[in-house]
This record gives sequence, structure tokens and C-alpha cells, in this order.
Amino acid sequence: MTRIRTTPRRTAPRRIAAPLAAGLLVAGALALPGQQAHAAGSVVKVTGAQGDWRLTVDGQPYQIKGLTWGPAIADADRYLPDLRSMGVNTIRTWGTDATSKPLFDSAAAHGIKVIAGFWLQPGGGPGSGG
Repeated sequence: MTRIRTTPRRTAPRRIAAPLAAGLLVAGALALPGQQAHAAGSVVKVTGAQGDWRLTVDGQPYQIKGLTWGPAIADADRYLPDLRSMGVNTIRTWGTDATSKPLFDSAAAHGIKVIAGFWLQPGGGPGSGG
């Protein structure tokens, strides 16, 4: 016997599925669920539980609309205005080091948040030298 639903299914508001990415939203700051990260005047929070995560920035729901940064850091001022005009609000880096600051500064100047990646040596578990 097949059951047919006669009432519309309620859908919950979209929630972020990757709390770790949200926690790294601010350059160089890691916020674990329920904790706050402060950077560039913003307060980033990840709250909720498995299957029901919520990301807020300055108390407002935040939906990441972004991509991974690929161009050279020196090209940030060249590309970020176009990305912003396309609706991008967040970029992600592959890695972060002393040369990343100009990218972070340019992103902030264009109103774009950064998920700062931390490069790990492939296969880099404890005792592997990576």
C-alpha cells in the first residue's frame, strides 16, 4: 500500500552543513561550536547540533556564497571587486602564512569574509613527520 501525503511537507530553514568551515570563517580564528571568534569587528558563532547547525555573523544568519581563492595574492584587488559584484561574500584559501595578510586586508576592504585554510602535509598523522 502506498501512502500519499496530502499536506505540504514543512521544510526547515537551510542550515550550514559544515561547522568546521564556518568556524574558520574569520582569517586565522578557529571558533568551535558555541564559541565566538572575533576579527575585523565581527562576531562569528556556530551553534546547534548534528544536522541542525546555524552560522551567524554579528548576530545575523550567514549563508556562505563563495569559492576557493586561486589567483596570486597580489591579484586580490584586481579580482575581489568582480567577485563581490557576483554575490560572493566568502573566499577560502588553501593555506595561510605570513604572505596572506594582503589578501585578508583586501578581502576585508571589499566586504568579503575569509575561511583561512591551514595546509597539512599529506599523510601527516602523529609520528609521520608530516
